[in-house]
Amino acid sequence: MAKAKFERNKPHVNVGTIG
Repeated sequence: MAKAKFERNKPHVNVGTIG
Protein backbone atom coordinates (compact mmCIF):
# COMPACT_ATOMS: atom_id res chain seq x y z
CA MET A 1 0.00 0.00 0.00
CA ALA A 2 2.82 2.36 0.87
CA LYS A 3 4.25 1.80 -2.58
CA ALA A 4 1.20 3.32 -4.27
CA LYS A 5 1.20 6.21 -1.81
CA PHE A 6 4.84 7.04 -2.46
CA GLU A 7 4.32 6.62 -6.20
CA ARG A 8 1.61 9.30 -6.18
CA ASN A 9 3.47 11.43 -3.64
CA LYS A 10 7.04 11.30 -4.92
CA PRO A 11 8.07 8.92 -7.72
CA HIS A 12 11.75 9.54 -7.03
CA VAL A 13 11.35 8.66 -3.33
CA ASN A 14 9.47 5.48 -4.27
CA VAL A 15 12.50 4.18 -6.16
CA GLY A 16 14.85 4.96 -3.25
CA THR A 17 12.56 3.34 -0.68
CA ILE A 18 11.67 0.23 -2.68
CA GLY A 19 15.06 -0.14 -4.32
